[in-house]
Amino acid sequence: MKKIIIHLLVWCILIMPIYAGQQSEADSLKKELLTAVDQQRSLILGRLSELCQKSDLKQSIAYDLENLEIQLRLNNRRDASSTLNNLGVGYYMQGDYQEALRYFEQSLNLREEFNDTINIVKTLNNLGVISQIAADYEKAIAYHKKSLLFKIALGDTLSIAKTMNNIGVVYMDLGKFEDARQFMQQALGYYLMKKDSSGIAASYNNLGQLFGDDKKQDSALNYYALSLEIKRKIHDQRGIGNTLNNMGMIYFEKNQKQKAIELFEEAMKIRTNLGDKFGLSSTLNNLANLYYSEKNYSEATRFFKESLKIAEQEQLKGVLQRNYSGLANLYNETGNKDEALKYYKLLNAIKDSIYKEDLNKQLGDLNLKYQHEKSKKENEILKKENQIQELQLKVASIKQWVLLTVLLLMLAGGFATFLVMKNKHHKRLTDELQRHNQELEDKVARRTSELENSNKSKDQLFSIIAHDLRSPFNSLLGLTELLSDSFDSLTNDEKKEFIKYTKESVETLYRLLENLLSWAMAQTGKLLLQPEPLEMEALIKDTLHIFHQQMLKKQIKPKIELETDEYAFADRETVKTILRNLISNAVKFTNEGGDVTVKCRLLSNLQHDKMIEITVTDNGVGISEEKLKILFDSPHKVKSPGTSFEKGTGLGLMLCKDFVEKNHGNLTVISETGKGSSFIFTLPVASQQAS
Repeated sequence: MKKIIIHLLVWCILIMPIYAGQQSEADSLKKELLTAVDQQRSLILGRLSELCQKSDLKQSIAYDLENLEIQLRLNNRRDASSTLNNLGVGYYMQGDYQEALRYFEQSLNLREEFNDTINIVKTLNNLGVISQIAADYEKAIAYHKKSLLFKIALGDTLSIAKTMNNIGVVYMDLGKFEDARQFMQQALGYYLMKKDSSGIAASYNNLGQLFGDDKKQDSALNYYALSLEIKRKIHDQRGIGNTLNNMGMIYFEKNQKQKAIELFEEAMKIRTNLGDKFGLSSTLNNLANLYYSEKNYSEATRFFKESLKIAEQEQLKGVLQRNYSGLANLYNETGNKDEALKYYKLLNAIKDSIYKEDLNKQLGDLNLKYQHEKSKKENEILKKENQIQELQLKVASIKQWVLLTVLLLMLAGGFATFLVMKNKHHKRLTDELQRHNQELEDKVARRTSELENSNKSKDQLFSIIAHDLRSPFNSLLGLTELLSDSFDSLTNDEKKEFIKYTKESVETLYRLLENLLSWAMAQTGKLLLQPEPLEMEALIKDTLHIFHQQMLKKQIKPKIELETDEYAFADRETVKTILRNLISNAVKFTNEGGDVTVKCRLLSNLQHDKMIEITVTDNGVGISEEKLKILFDSPHKVKSPGTSFEKGTGLGLMLCKDFVEKNHGNLTVISETGKGSSFIFTLPVASQQAS
């Protein structure tokens, strides 16, 4: 996938012209900058930013930031929109995608103010690419499709083709291969019509990637061969290296390994000549994996280490991870346990590093969205306040006209007529003002409530992270530290006990992170439900199997009671999360020797649609009436240890309720202290959806 993304970025993101200015020009401009002010200073800063963009990106951004401040002060909004777009490109090139997104959105807002169509298209294209990199695929498609409408109106054939290719790549990342194929083939048609060799070669390569991902290997090879033929004609060495590497992977998958070796070796030579470190390291890793599959361990070791050397020099974390994993498995298989352990440790370290980066990015994205929503709500409230002020000014103006009219009427018709007209107009205006004020107050109150809910969601998430992540981590660190310090003095039984406690801490932490990330996606609108027909018996059995060891330990007897063979119509992953949390709670709060029963039956009547009802019942400790009232509120309000002092994550039931409702069902609970609990949720019936 990185091959396609890199190709996209070369075509799409660098839309601002960048000139390699002479050093003498830059020095001369810097001298002029010392005395320049306002508009002249703005022009010099813009040119200096262009000259520095390749050689000193940080300085280029600094020039743009100062230029933006001047342009906004002078109310030069059109030039400010271009500077904002330049800042977006600069921060993208620096790898700060949040800042890039922020500046591109500000640029788009200004350009839409004065209908700057050509530049609107450029900024929409940038926003689409940045959203795709951030894995916000729905937003990426929306930006690209909006850009496509403008390009169709402008009749820019090549730009239309590029955008269609971009949309196809996003659909491919989502696994929607048929949608991806349609857009990519339309793009290819435009390129063929314009006889654009580079575009045709890129489209063939994208289609090869698409069919490879869809496991249609022969079609993939046909498209790669077409792409390779054109790239050789136009001497696109980097493109040739990419396509050869892609073809090598397909032949590797087809088990035609000698052909794969030939392609990898040719790609390796090209990437070496080009100085393409990432591409060379990836191809070396592919060769290492191929020789490893042939049990040619000496060659596999050589290629793994050559790839690893480049990846370490260039800090290519994805390639580092693949090499550490390959070497660890190789040394383990050849019996070199010390080397295997060494690379397993390095593998775990790089995984932890990548995981922390991903988690920080998710939290950063969440905070960025919160700030964006907060700013949006505040702007809406400010607009309403301005509307109120404008209305009050209009009312004041109307009052002046009323007074003048009344004076004229008093002169013409007398004092009595004046009094009648004044009261009549005054009452009408007062009523209108009160009505408008009430409407605006209602709208402001509603917007304020939405903003407070947004703040509450954010505060709640960070509270959970601060409170619930710290405890299991402290427990895990304490256990591992004690085990490390006292390892030689502990008996085997004590070591086993420590390892058991460590495993339980890790499982608790994993369940917390799993629920936490699911809940965060649901709260921020990133959860994409994909309803499909679900066989509930299989899902229930799979989920019960997860807790087999826990139930065996507590001598709990699982039971399944199926009264219908109807399929449910819901999102598979969220339903698995619901079952996993409810069954986990049932096991947690059931005494040793107890029962956990999962029942599935069909509900139907003349007033309502058919629904499948799933009930998870235990005969454990039950829930008091006080706790039942707040059971689905904040996760910190109801947290209790299990009958064997198991720890919970605190998010489970709140997450279950949210997911059930998103699948158009309901979640209820029946419980009695000392007798057990039944959690009941409903889902739509699949056969009804089909009809």
